[in-house]
Amino acid sequence: MRKFFFKSNDSFDIEKNCEYLIKEIDKSLLDESFKKWSMKINTYLDIPLEEINFFVKKNIFNAYDFKNNKLKKKMSFFLFPIYLFMSFVYFVIINIFRQKKIKDVQNFHLLIDDLKSQRELNRYKKLVSLFKENCIAIRKSNNSEMSFKNCFVFYQKRFIDYKLKKNFLNFFMEMIKLSFILSFKLNINFLYIFLNFLDDYLFYDTLFSKFNFKYLLTHTHYNTDNIKNYLLKSKCNGVSTVIQKNINSKNQTSFFYHADVIFTYSDLININKNASSKINKQVSIGSFFMEYYYYTKPSHTKEYYDIMCLGGNEHYPNSANDRTKYHRTDYIEHLNWLIKISKEYPNLSIGFMHHANNKNNFEKNFLNGTNIKIINQNKNSYEISNNSKLICSWASSMVIELLSLEKNCFYLDPGFRNHQFLGNIDISYNLRIKSYENFKDVIKNLLIDKKNLKTEGNDNLKNLCLNSENCSQKIYEFMN
Repeated sequence: MRKFFFKSNDSFDIEKNCEYLIKEIDKSLLDESFKKWSMKINTYLDIPLEEINFFVKKNIFNAYDFKNNKLKKKMSFFLFPIYLFMSFVYFVIINIFRQKKIKDVQNFHLLIDDLKSQRELNRYKKLVSLFKENCIAIRKSNNSEMSFKNCFVFYQKRFIDYKLKKNFLNFFMEMIKLSFILSFKLNINFLYIFLNFLDDYLFYDTLFSKFNFKYLLTHTHYNTDNIKNYLLKSKCNGVSTVIQKNINSKNQTSFFYHADVIFTYSDLININKNASSKINKQVSIGSFFMEYYYYTKPSHTKEYYDIMCLGGNEHYPNSANDRTKYHRTDYIEHLNWLIKISKEYPNLSIGFMHHANNKNNFEKNFLNGTNIKIINQNKNSYEISNNSKLICSWASSMVIELLSLEKNCFYLDPGFRNHQFLGNIDISYNLRIKSYENFKDVIKNLLIDKKNLKTEGNDNLKNLCLNSENCSQKIYEFMN
């Protein structure tokens, strides 16, 4: 019996720890009990073992807490009794509300999937306008009010209207027994994993039985679902596509991607196809988000700064991304650089701006009392950045996106250790400033001596992100 055990190594970067974690998961899943567990699912639900293994590995991998060096509580074997009770409640609910009448299948060319708000939906306005009327469906991930002209917008509830196969009770009970044996052996709550897998299967099997889609599109490349994509392919012969939202990091969010096609910034800044991911094709289009906020929805603001620093979500100390040895000290240091520059050059206007969905005040509090202005995060960061003279950031993808406008953009990377977010950006592009003196030299040359740094850098910088004015057109042409 081989119980799962893994402990991250502080001497390794986050990517290497992730790779070692995957190896430990692979070793644990060689257990004969797991083969029986997965074979039972394979036989009853007719899901390939390859897809079952991918789902299980991803779930265990994502449930590992690198900050506390252990699996999250929900994966603990000691919670098995609680999940046993939950499984019976789940069984009763899905049987009470099971599908009782077969409905006619509705056909659509494209499903824009998993949208959380009208704000997210609005980003697709230009893309939707290119298609014929009523050939696009939009699935909301919650029941909030959303609408879009000439599109079918719908919300499908979990646990409701599921199609259940014959002998489902026998299968369900057998899987509880096999999950208990496997959980005891590996010290991982496989009942939790089974319930997740089963609900994913039932939800998307029901969805793709009601609707037929030729293409499926989402905009979060780090949150793909292989069971959804498999069922889309097997039931609709559909193609799963996803939009690159951020630069490719080297932490937990950069593993286990699953899609037929990913629409990327460029051939130079795309999605790293590591061994754990399954990506069939990458198509360069530019930045879908920049197309909307800069080209499609300009605010025509005149606001600008000599130095514009762009924030990012969950980068502050003890945040979700504080998972490497030097993260917190280096992150604070890059803010200290801004404060020092503001003191050495008090006449320079310096602004710090977060993404619109930011929910923390760490930077606001840290920079309080300095000459650095905290910019309203609901303003158009693309336009303000384009108006500004120098753009910098700890890890924002906008640095790459704004290079397409030939702006002076840099990453502030004290000690050259931000491998978690910048490790996939070739050092030859000279985008990473590793010391305060280096930062000061850039400020002096660009803002004081008025030198044109763009001509002194790499001529290929503007190609790191393609011109983003026609991203929607490129997606449309690919799908037609």
